Amino acid sequence: MSRPASQPLALCTGWPALDAALGGGWPVGELTEIVGRGRCSLALGAVRAAQADGRPVGWVDGPGVFCPATARVDLAALTLVRPRGVRSSALFAAELLLRSRAFALLVLDAEPGRDTLSQWFRLARQARVAESALLLLGAPGATRAGSAAGCTLRVSLCHAETPDWAPLGAASLAVRLLRRRGAAVGGACLHLGPG
Repeated sequence: MSRPASQPLALCTGWPALDAALGGGWPVGELTEIVGRGRCSLALGAVRAAQADGRPVGWVDGPGVFCPATARVDLAALTLVRPRGVRSSALFAAELLLRSRAFALLVLDAEPGRDTLSQWFRLARQARVAESALLLLGAPGATRAGSAAGCTLRVSLCHAETPDWAPLGAASLAVRLLRRRGAAVGGACLHLGPG
C-alpha cells in the first residue's frame, strides 16, 4: 500500500532538535511511549504542532486529568474522550478511535492497569493501519508498552517544582530517547525550551 502524498512519514513535534532525534518527528504508524514528569507537556506540544499543521487530533483521557484551562490547544479542534468504567476502557477507546482512521495524532493517557503486551501490539498495529502517530503517556517511572513501542522517550522537567500538567511555557523539558526501532540510539539528552 503506498502512502498518499498528503500523509507524512512523521508529524512535526514543534522542536527542530527533537524532530531530528526522532528522524523527522513523531513517527506515523507507530506507538511512541513517553514516560517521566513532563510527558503531558510534551504531548500538549505535539497536539499544538499537529493542529497548527491542520491535522486532526484525539486525546483519550483515562485518568480524567486533562485540564482544558491550562492545555493551550484549540479545544474546538480536539476530540477528547474520557472513558469511564473498567481500567482497560481507555485502551478500548483508543482502539476504536484508531479504527476510525480519522486522526493524524492520537494521545493515550491510560491509568496503569493489568494491560498485556498483546494489547499494546494490537494498538500499535491499529496505529500502523490508520497511519496515525500514537503517543502513549506512560507512568512516571516505568515503561508499559515494551517492545510494542517503536519509540520510547523519557522526559523530565528542568525545574523540579513545576507540576507535570503545567503549560509548556512554564518550564523547559529534558528529553532522552531511550529506544527507536530501526535506529541506533545515542542516549543524548535534548533540552527543549518553552514552546
